Amino acid sequence: MAFKPFSVLDYLALKFPHNDIIEKGILTTQSRMIIGGHPGIGKSILATQIGIEVSRGDLVTDKFKSVKKRVLYVQEEIGPRSYQTRLQQVYNYYKNIDSFFIVSSAGFSFEDPALVLQLKQYVQSLKIELLILDPLYKIHGKRENDATELSQLTQLVDRLIVELDIAVIIVHHLRKPFTTYKGESVPMSMMDFRGSSVIQAWADTMLMLEATNEKDKIQLYFEKTRNAPEYISPIYLKLDRKKVEMDLHYSLLTMILSQY
Repeated sequence: MAFKPFSVLDYLALKFPHNDIIEKGILTTQSRMIIGGHPGIGKSILATQIGIEVSRGDLVTDKFKSVKKRVLYVQEEIGPRSYQTRLQQVYNYYKNIDSFFIVSSAGFSFEDPALVLQLKQYVQSLKIELLILDPLYKIHGKRENDATELSQLTQLVDRLIVELDIAVIIVHHLRKPFTTYKGESVPMSMMDFRGSSVIQAWADTMLMLEATNEKDKIQLYFEKTRNAPEYISPIYLKLDRKKVEMDLHYSLLTMILSQY
């Protein structure tokens, strides 16, 4: 929007299009989502799945409605051959994923202005509406515990969001668990995400994956949903290693009710 003041009535008279990309305000136009979890839990698998399902307009994790958007996934987490193998398994399941594009293992960093300019050009030429960056620590050279430095990075991403009219998903890691003197881990909700609290303040949506006692079953928490009109309950996801995706297993509410 233009930088100018509105009266209350003028602002209320403005017409805005429907802006949900994933329903319930989980992901909206020009919003920022962070996906977090400890190493090896499936953050990249979930991020890829969200990207592909949004690119098709499918239900995300078999549960949440999405609006079809063109997606660019910039992944620096694993090598190109390993990612190709993973993508082949995904393609064998979905087949039609022609609105999902990949930049893989190319050494992208926000520290390189030429690469940032090239990224902008790709987004514009491919008409990208959702940009996924995986993982955060590989695409910048800032000190994540330094609020000033991390703010410089989030401001740069914000400029991309506004200039290109895109939503952004970033894959991030968690800090080492806080433990009591008895050695018990204490969950800290959003504060479990690594680095300065700038991340928690900046993100609109924060998803956290946590392991369970059952093999390949993972709990997905909606730690922050700034644009959601109501609370979103955690869900359980089951990792399907053949499809390399996570399916809705059953909701937390169903599990609780089954115990009575």
